[in-house]
Amino acid sequence: MNSLGLNALAMNLSSAAHLCRDMISVGGRRKSCLVTLALVSVVPQEAAAQERVADDFERDLVGWEISGEGGAFTRESDDPDHGQVLVLRPQGDVYALVRGSEDWGGLRIAEPALQRRNNPSNGEPINDHENLLSGLALLALATPPELSLAQEVLTPDLNGIAAGEGWELFNRGATVASEDGRTVVTFDARPGDGVAWLEDVDFHNGTIEILLRGKNVQGSSFLGVAFRGADDETYDAVYFRPFNFLADNELSRSHQVQYISHPVNTWFKLREEHTGVYENEIPDPPDPGGFFKARIEITKPEIRVYVNDAAGPCLVVNELSDRTGGRIGLWMGNNSDGSFAELVLRPAGSP
Repeated sequence: MNSLGLNALAMNLSSAAHLCRDMISVGGRRKSCLVTLALVSVVPQEAAAQERVADDFERDLVGWEISGEGGAFTRESDDPDHGQVLVLRPQGDVYALVRGSEDWGGLRIAEPALQRRNNPSNGEPINDHENLLSGLALLALATPPELSLAQEVLTPDLNGIAAGEGWELFNRGATVASEDGRTVVTFDARPGDGVAWLEDVDFHNGTIEILLRGKNVQGSSFLGVAFRGADDETYDAVYFRPFNFLADNELSRSHQVQYISHPVNTWFKLREEHTGVYENEIPDPPDPGGFFKARIEITKPEIRVYVNDAAGPCLVVNELSDRTGGRIGLWMGNNSDGSFAELVLRPAGSP
């Protein structure tokens, strides 16, 4: 699975070769060095970035992703100064990736305290093949060679949706056609919500761009984009009600664009408990029966929604999900069909 929007800055064991040069060589595979991290605390290199990561590993590896050659796990330390610790076991280069820090541009250790551990039974250094290192913010942080700050921009192929190639359909059928030189996927209308999930992409922070086309039929056109997807019932979404685009009353116009977070925070619950917060009017609404462009900017927790070439957002909300990543899908509401084209995913840090 691609981890889009995941921090491309990591703890690189090879970059710490000067601290354990007897045990592991840069990029080497000859020896295995067991490295333990406890109470990791890192801060961004840029002074303007004030975020800080502090982790005692009591929640296992929540907030981290392991990449490279080797493995990682958490366990209780036998050291009275440390509780739960993170253990990295490289077979070459292994990285502990910090989620959600794509824009830091660099990391530095806050409190270097790397210590070589001795065998408690005889006081001798533990051998090269099973060396234990422990401390606070242990290793210098570096960019893994296979990951870069310039994340890949994705333009998913819509041609495979109807056949389920690269996509997973839930409660909708689809047809694909070419219109004016662009690939357009159109979904049928069925009772209940439906979604086409893009496979093998885990999207975190970034921008989603899409062309959408609904219809001017009251109560029968709800379409948008799902994200933070965990399963067919658990996701966040931003969607539009094209039948309200040309409404002649203020109340209906205020319901043109909507944020939801299923299964708990449905449109009805949010409208009842937070009137006017999670839905809004589009200042210059598009043609309800034609294609319009939506741009959804996700920088957790904030979500900003733009329509066509508008300079300002038509909706700004703080998301209600605690998930930091998840699946991306093309979404339709109850009894709604809809057409989509030109999907582009721009992870944070992409050109």
